[in-house]
Amino acid sequence: MVASEAADTADASAELQQTLGKLSSPLALDRSRARANLHRLLPVLGDLEIQSLEAAALSEAGQESWEARLAPFSIAEELLQHKRASTGFMKRILQLSLKRLDDPEPRVRIAVATVLGALSTVQGPAVWLASRDAVLGDIRRCWDRDMLAAQPSKAAPATASLANPAGNAKSASAPAPNSPSDLSTTAQQSPVKAAVQANSGQRPELIDALLAASYTTQRPGSGELRHGTEGWRSLETSFQAVRLVINASADSAGPGAETAFGQQVAVRLQDGLTENWSQVRYAACMAARAFLLAAKTSAPLYYPTILPHLCFNRHDVAEGVRSYSLGTWKLVMGDQGRHYVSQCMPQVVQHYERCARTNNHTTREATCSCWGELGSKVDAEAVRPFTKRVLTSLLAMLRDDAWNVRGASCLASGQVVRAFPAESSPLIDELFTQWATHLDDNIFSVRQDAACALADYAASCDEAGVSRVLEVVRQMLPKALQEPAAGTDGNTDAAGDESQRKGANGNMFRDNGLLMRKAKDTGGVDYSCGCMDYGFRRPKRLWEASDGAIYLLSLLSSLAPKPVAAMLPDLVKVAEARHYSGWQQLQEGLWGRLPVIANGLGKKAFKPHIEGFLEPLFRALQCDSQLCRAAAGTCAGFLRDLLGPTIFAGRLTEEHRAILASSRDLPPPAGRWAGPGAADRPMLQRPSV
Repeated sequence: MVASEAADTADASAELQQTLGKLSSPLALDRSRARANLHRLLPVLGDLEIQSLEAAALSEAGQESWEARLAPFSIAEELLQHKRASTGFMKRILQLSLKRLDDPEPRVRIAVATVLGALSTVQGPAVWLASRDAVLGDIRRCWDRDMLAAQPSKAAPATASLANPAGNAKSASAPAPNSPSDLSTTAQQSPVKAAVQANSGQRPELIDALLAASYTTQRPGSGELRHGTEGWRSLETSFQAVRLVINASADSAGPGAETAFGQQVAVRLQDGLTENWSQVRYAACMAARAFLLAAKTSAPLYYPTILPHLCFNRHDVAEGVRSYSLGTWKLVMGDQGRHYVSQCMPQVVQHYERCARTNNHTTREATCSCWGELGSKVDAEAVRPFTKRVLTSLLAMLRDDAWNVRGASCLASGQVVRAFPAESSPLIDELFTQWATHLDDNIFSVRQDAACALADYAASCDEAGVSRVLEVVRQMLPKALQEPAAGTDGNTDAAGDESQRKGANGNMFRDNGLLMRKAKDTGGVDYSCGCMDYGFRRPKRLWEASDGAIYLLSLLSSLAPKPVAAMLPDLVKVAEARHYSGWQQLQEGLWGRLPVIANGLGKKAFKPHIEGFLEPLFRALQCDSQLCRAAAGTCAGFLRDLLGPTIFAGRLTEEHRAILASSRDLPPPAGRWAGPGAADRPMLQRPSV
């Protein structure tokens, strides 16, 4: 037994030597494996091996490579976790940690912070008392980056030569434009103006000065989290630090500590939750969850400050921010989220309005979802006084250049109008005009969203409003018949679209103002940004108006079945038209929505019109577009199950039966026609693969 333990210890010692060498490897995989091996070996190492391990850790402290500087802290963390570090080692590793607080490598700095935390776990407040002055002093000292010190000294001759091409000694001895004396004299001017005056004629230095002038330095003061040291990375680190401080002090804070310090923290969290960088927003979300959980019963005091931002981030484009915010909402609010949103409605509306004016199209799209949520899920009496402000914001986004914002605003505005028809009446004409305009948008999802908005409006108004929507359908449905024949419209293929967009001079954007920011009808709000298309859009096609009308027709089939049934002959004509380029895209939508129309009208009202759709349906089953064939196959299967296999077969010609028998796009029978023997019935047998 003793011999076996001695052998195990010897093997562990040999493996330890190999592990120590890989802890400072330049390969991250080697370092990770070495760390795992060290974690496994520590419980079986003897006291002598532990002493040699501590000595090896301290001997690596003066190395030049950051991997070698990282190794001592990796060893120290493992020793502290296993409670095998000696008192002398802990004292020396504390001294080393304080020296490495400002290490140039961020991974070393993170390891230093981890070791300080592990030391505090073992030794308690004594570690904080010993390191407090060094940590806080380092934060204050390094709050602002010294740009002059960061510049290499060898750049001085180059600067002098640029400033004094003639080599004049007097000019060379003059203060450099970026010297402290010069900066102090220009600090009271406009930063950009001062930079231009100080660097006139020097292009590289001018750009540097302009970039430097773009940052606003904010002094620490008391509790400031924003500084210009490392940009968004420092903000991320700051919010992570706030979260750790909150978690550490949650149990020790007195009853009045939440209110005294809470509002200041809540305001800073508010800034982080709206930060442009998703990494900062995520760190702020983590800090906000910790803060609200620590506040416990006092949390509602801070909801007017934090809740609007937290509620908005549930729709954030960044998946991590969105999912974490949803988790926080469920964890903190429980089933009372709607109640608290109703209580904070003025703050929520104000925040959403601000987000709707941001220079980021994804933020504006998320705002539309938030507006729609207010109209459909929150207490109506709390939202009703703000209906005009909500619709005014959505009306501006209906004119947005970003198609995803236009689509989202259509959905949201329709939801709000359906929830508050009376309050929406002053703006309904403008909204209706925008919805009708987007019904033939060149983006199919925008057309569908506009159709949903018009259907919501029809569901919320009287017969006159329904007739108004039906009139739009009557005007747009037959427009595909007006399409010029393929080969005469310049849109026979993608190359034709490209040549049409480029224009006569061959420059795609020269006449479309890609580089010119033209005024947009957006209610005075500038929505232009790097993510936008700058006003350029592909010209609309006539068949796209018919496509939007078909989608709207399917939504109206259950609201106004008789007028919709009267339009089916026109729909048959549209289905028969194949003379233009783009007919396959139109029929893909048509065959996808025809089952919806049939269900909305009912079997009795729809059966008389089936004959007209059969010929174009079976022609679509043979077209070149796989998506169109799939939609046609699904529609044929629906009609078969609607009428019954035998009755459906009786309406088909021999050619239709042959097409149906050879089609691989026909779905298996459904409903009462599905069963063990369904595949053997006539007209239901699928072709073998």
